[in-house]
Amino acid sequence: MAGDQDGSDRSARPLPECLTRLIGPTGPAPETPSDDRKPSLFDRVLWWLSVAMFGAVSLVFGAALKIAGLWP
Repeated sequence: MAGDQDGSDRSARPLPECLTRLIGPTGPAPETPSDDRKPSLFDRVLWWLSVAMFGAVSLVFGAALKIAGLWP
């Protein structure tokens, strides 16, 4: 019974990586996406194009309603 509790004669093995991650992070924190990053030029151009297209569609729809006499 005393031999079961004495673990000094056993060699220490490192924990598997999955268990090490569960215990706690030892290295740098993993990259998490942040919401404060600036949009790229391409994203800004796409946003302005969508705003312009929405405005153009609104104007065309309003003109069509005016011509049809459905809008005072």
